[in-house]
Order: sequence, then C-alpha cells, then structure tokens
Amino acid sequence: MEKELATYGESFSLGLGLGFCSGYCVKKVGKAAAVGVGGLVVAFQLAARQGYVTVEWGAIERDVNRMMDLNADGRVDVEDAKVAWARAVDILTHHMGSSSAGFGAGLLMGLRRG
Repeated sequence: MEKELATYGESFSLGLGLGFCSGYCVKKVGKAAAVGVGGLVVAFQLAARQGYVTVEWGAIERDVNRMMDLNADGRVDVEDAKVAWARAVDILTHHMGSSSAGFGAGLLMGLRRG
C-alpha cells in the first residue's frame, strides 16, 4: 500500500510540475500575443485615421465572436471558457497517463505565476 501511494505521489508531483511549467509558458506567450494584437490595433487605427485603410470592425467582431463561441449557443460566455479550458487540458495531457493527475492544478498555478 505504501509503495502504491508513493507511485501516485510521484505521478501527481510530475503532473503538477509539468502543469506549472505549461501554465507559466502559456501565460508568457499570451502576454506576447496581447502585445502583438494591441500593436496591430494601434497600427490599423493610425492608418485608418490617416485615410490609408478602412477597417470593418463590425465584420471583425462578428468573425471573432463566431470563432470564440465554442459551444455554438450564439453568445460568448463563461460556458465557452469552460469548453476552452477542457479542450486545453485534454490536449496538454494527451497520453500522459497517471502523470496528468496534478496537471490541472499545476497549470492553474503556472498561469497565476506567469
């Protein structure tokens, strides 16, 4: 029994560590993506202000909302975030076996620290 508990503890610790590193990385990449998207918005708005381009923000909003409506209920809400979280954890723990035990908790910790 003690050996089984040690094995579960090692798997949980590995999953927790891998989840933390993944969450930390995801947050850093997300911050970089936010800077990139923000920079594009500023550039497009400056170009639009000068009359170089016309940005169809309504079309962009419609397309982004369609893409983010993961449960296809016609609106972007907390339920879509739950679907996104479940998909992300499923992708990140694919074929991890028992090591995925603490992955979700580690992922949350990494996201908070990153």
